[in-house]
Amino acid sequence: MKSCLCDQTEYNLIRKLFEDYDPSIRPSVNHNYTLNVTFGVALTQLIDVDERNMIITTNCWLNQNWIDNKLKWNPEDYDFIKSIHIPAERIWKPDILLVNNADSWAKISSISTNAFVKYDGNVTWLSTVIFKSSCSINVRYFPFDEQVCDMIFASWTFDGFLIDINVNSNEGDTTNYIKNGEWHLVKLTATKNLKHYSCCEEPYPEIYVRLVIRRRPLYYVFNMVFPCLLITLVAFLGFFLPPGSTEKVSMGITTLLSITVYLMLVAESMPPTSEQLPLLGIYYAVTIGIVSLSTCMAVVTLNINNKGIQGKRVPKIVRVIFFEYLNKIVRDNLYRKNKSCIYRDRSKSNQEDKIQLNNSRNESFNSSNFMNFNKNQKLNKNDSRSEIAYLNENTLCFQNQPRICLSKLNGSISDEKNFSKSIDQQNNYRKMSSQKATKLSEFEFLSELEKILVKQFNPLIKLIIGTINVQDENVREKKRLQIIQNEWSDVAVITDQILCYLFCFLTLASCLLIFLNSPHFLSEW
Repeated sequence: MKSCLCDQTEYNLIRKLFEDYDPSIRPSVNHNYTLNVTFGVALTQLIDVDERNMIITTNCWLNQNWIDNKLKWNPEDYDFIKSIHIPAERIWKPDILLVNNADSWAKISSISTNAFVKYDGNVTWLSTVIFKSSCSINVRYFPFDEQVCDMIFASWTFDGFLIDINVNSNEGDTTNYIKNGEWHLVKLTATKNLKHYSCCEEPYPEIYVRLVIRRRPLYYVFNMVFPCLLITLVAFLGFFLPPGSTEKVSMGITTLLSITVYLMLVAESMPPTSEQLPLLGIYYAVTIGIVSLSTCMAVVTLNINNKGIQGKRVPKIVRVIFFEYLNKIVRDNLYRKNKSCIYRDRSKSNQEDKIQLNNSRNESFNSSNFMNFNKNQKLNKNDSRSEIAYLNENTLCFQNQPRICLSKLNGSISDEKNFSKSIDQQNNYRKMSSQKATKLSEFEFLSELEKILVKQFNPLIKLIIGTINVQDENVREKKRLQIIQNEWSDVAVITDQILCYLFCFLTLASCLLIFLNSPHFLSEW
């Protein structure tokens, strides 16, 4: 007893069909006739877009259909079997390949499937293949870019006179498409094109499957654009530091290094081409330029702020530009009127100081010479008692109130040691005066006392006056230098604020001009 492992009718049908069948022969009625092949592509997944190597990886289902005249039968002779499934390796297939293939292991990435054959010779072959095709990546508007990639399918050996390839639909099939997280599929089309090669005169039909994909920029905005904006904000905060702070330069250099790191990340992901620069790379380059300029200007403002240490006056033209015009722009009354008046009327104040100094000197000399009487008047006086009373009055002054008498002589004595020495000398003078008052005449006594006082106190008075003059000059010089430093500091502050406004304007303008230049920038938000 024989066992039947399969349908005997279908077995007989397949055996009959492949008795004299050769899969290497083109199944045409006549060798001069053209075999029509219908070709269709269904995109199921966009796996990867390698911008650096310019390769796009896709998972596609291919639908190929043709008429094989050697695979026809009468269904009535085979229990009304109208279709069969046979391995694709056993029948003839058109050698349609991906012309712009970028994968050396293309055969491994395809899955062998069965072919669907109808009784009238209509063969349908459905296959699934992972393609790696070359694609010219346009990185000009990265990361707000839109890429157009073509997958070119054509017969490798059969020309257009032997096989005519047509598309089953101008619109690609995306019913089973799996969405990609980075790219948005905008359009999928298929068109036929006849191409002539230099090797052959016959035309070769080609099927162009065009993918229009648009990048989803959220990932790049969050990881590349947003950090760059924060780094730029840090550079902007540097303008709030004092103009004389050296930390502004350090902050600018640190900001430059940070932006350079992000620029290197962009360069690693982009193709090494000199045709076009990516939009994000241009933004980084402009930002680096702006931050570099702000760092250089920080050095300039630091130099301006330190010019006051040298004691050089602010030039008149600079004062007019900064304090009359630019000060109104920044709306900050840095240049105070009292400073201006003191600075402009410095010569007048110096003259007044000199007059006051001369008056103080005259008063000092007058007080030191309070014993210098007119000798002629002393000689003409007949009343010696009045002269003795005058002498006794001054002597009592030294005895009872020596500090007041000394203050009349030299103003005030700061050094306590010199003051004690003066008191001792004065006691000696009193003794000498009392002795000489009894021996000498009144006129000789007064003359001798005057000489002694002048001889002893004149060097001390000169030393005190010289010290006062030096201190007065130092105070006025410090005051002058402080005014100059304040004015240079005001110039630096105004310059820093103008540069701050310029920095904000250039940053905002560059962002808007660069990113709005992309035709798909607004459509992604």
